[in-house]
Amino acid sequence: MGHIPLAYRLARWLLGNDADAEDAVQDATLKALKRLDDLRDDDCRAWYLAIVRNESLNAARRNSRIVEMDIEETADTAGNVEVHEEVYARLTAERLWALIDSLPLPFRELIVLREAEGLSYAEIAQVLRVPVGTVMSRLSRAREALQAKIAGEAGL
Repeated sequence: MGHIPLAYRLARWLLGNDADAEDAVQDATLKALKRLDDLRDDDCRAWYLAIVRNESLNAARRNSRIVEMDIEETADTAGNVEVHEEVYARLTAERLWALIDSLPLPFRELIVLREAEGLSYAEIAQVLRVPVGTVMSRLSRAREALQAKIAGEAGL
């Protein structure tokens, strides 16, 4: 039960509104409770978040709110932009979150899980069901995409 606030924040970022996030977390929690016997290791947080993520993505697809995209197709769009600390200082927290929210879903979920929620690379790999190396490379591209948006915001 202690992971529900984290689950809600993840669902909120993936779905974009409170009502859908609440529904997704409720559905995911019911599925998790029914599948407690499937839990094979000690990391129930990653296991539960994987269920929340899947339920959120399924809800988004049902509502036609996301477009499927290949994460590799976005690799070259970010560029390699250096953003200085003063640019970050000029951004309000609200504007920074708006920029994060404008990232493609695969990038947004990585930034939220790592930077906002503090999950380890291994935990994120469990949630996304990908190798740790994939998490690291995708997170690097996600950070580059965010830096490019911040640089654009700052007029660099």
